[in-house]
Amino acid sequence: MIAIEEYVGKKVNIECVDGEVYQNYFVDCFTSAYDNYEPNEDSIDILKFKGALDGTTLYRSEIKSISETAQK
Repeated sequence: MIAIEEYVGKKVNIECVDGEVYQNYFVDCFTSAYDNYEPNEDSIDILKFKGALDGTTLYRSEIKSISETAQK
């Protein structure tokens, strides 16, 4: 199981099980399955850049791989 909670506050590359790819996204927060009523699954919120006003929520089951990007 991927430890998605370890990527909060980092820039990442994510490949989803459906083939969608997110490159150089900022992981803004982690929400545990306990706090996600529907579905009852861990998730992360990702932003195009730190401080962006809108983003995407990805659930653990949607993420095929995640890796931290090299910081410049």
